[in-house]
Amino acid sequence: MAADKVAVENAQLQLSFCRIVSPIQGRVGKLLVDVGNSARSNETILAVVNQTRPVYIDFFVPEEQLPVIQERMRNGELNVNVMIPGNAGKPSVGKLLFIDNAADAETAMVALRARLANDDETLWPRETVDVTLTLATLTNVVVVPSSAVQSDLAGSYLLVVRPDLRVERRPVTTGERVGRETIIASGIEAGERLITSGQEHVTPGKQIKIHVANNHTL
Repeated sequence: MAADKVAVENAQLQLSFCRIVSPIQGRVGKLLVDVGNSARSNETILAVVNQTRPVYIDFFVPEEQLPVIQERMRNGELNVNVMIPGNAGKPSVGKLLFIDNAADAETAMVALRARLANDDETLWPRETVDVTLTLATLTNVVVVPSSAVQSDLAGSYLLVVRPDLRVERRPVTTGERVGRETIIASGIEAGERLITSGQEHVTPGKQIKIHVANNHTL
């Protein structure tokens, strides 16, 4: 009986050598060896397994944005939205995991990593994606096109079109810039009209004319 038991255990051990089990759960790629190829332990790569649930997203931000990211990260978790370019669906949402310990001296960028559950496997390994890091959610703020914001030695200002169509140079206090828009902390009210391009051709105090062409206001 004992000899039979040992024989069974030995057979099970030998059988286990016939199977290779991945150390992680994921999707296996194409086989890199064919039947008849020679394979060596710890040398030959049979196939590559990529983890898809969860996934980790690496992205970069300018080093000047690092202080505010660190401050917000100390106050709680930061959300990261990930979109596949050209995909109109909902973004995949995850959390900022860590900030790299050094900036790139050549690019002045800092690497960040986020973790996403990716339960539906929408995101694919090594895929190029658009990443949005949410630092805060602001309400009841005034936002203007960044192209409208001008600056000189006195500070930032906007060229505001008053109801009488005269142009006013309005000093403003700017907040964070988000994409192509800038938050205005003070100096302008919601609903006021601005000049967003060609400011070099406009003189404050002068009256302008508004022309309508092809159903668009110029």
